[in-house]
Amino acid sequence: MFTDEELYKIESLCQEHPEFQHIIRRFREESQYMLSSISHELRNPITLIHSTVQLMEKKNPEIAQIPYWHQLRNDIDYTISLLEEYSNYNHSEEIRLSTVDLYDLIKNIKDECNVMNADKNVKLYLEASQISRKNIRSYSCDVIKLKQVFVNIIKNGFEAIDKKGFIHIDINADPAKLCKNIDGNVYMLITISNNGKRIPEEELPSIFEPFVTYKAGGTGLGLAIANRVITSHGGTIQVFSDDNITSFNITLPLL
Repeated sequence: MFTDEELYKIESLCQEHPEFQHIIRRFREESQYMLSSISHELRNPITLIHSTVQLMEKKNPEIAQIPYWHQLRNDIDYTISLLEEYSNYNHSEEIRLSTVDLYDLIKNIKDECNVMNADKNVKLYLEASQISRKNIRSYSCDVIKLKQVFVNIIKNGFEAIDKKGFIHIDINADPAKLCKNIDGNVYMLITISNNGKRIPEEELPSIFEPFVTYKAGGTGLGLAIANRVITSHGGTIQVFSDDNITSFNITLPLL
């Protein structure tokens, strides 16, 4: 994986020597194809092993009493999950645009995420002014990938809250309340906050890096995917966390 500094150097090199752009693009395409092929080829035998293990347990229920059997099942499930997440990460920059009411999309996601509330008392809130709702009524984006981003962040919020708390989603798409970016364009701000356990300060700089995880059983790709999806939409994502609140701030172009 290239660091931000290395990516900046590559971009500068391409600007100085436009003939390199084609080479860099071809290199990235070939690398992505190779990694996708490896992921696909690994997923097939792992899926077969998973099916075989299920069949073994169905035909011989007593096998579930063997020590470490459940650990074996969990390890296989984790490997499948990791490969699926890696595939999502590898294709997270491929954006397929369609027009959607972005407020309705996020509201539906919030309502769907209430199913995660079964064992907790977490209040989900969504706020957006009438002007903000109007300005994102017909928004061009990749609906599936943006939904993945919002679900992932909300899910992280639930996991950070022990028993009782809140997750607050605020959408500001009112140009009168927003500042122009350095590029002269206006960006909406979507803030997703929770009052769960804070993210340690030492973890914040690497939280969006792939394969970096501080959660047991985590793949370390969820927030890396979110970062790439938002960046591919021309936006940014940042996180702030203290003892009182953790906030993910997402900017997206206000088209």
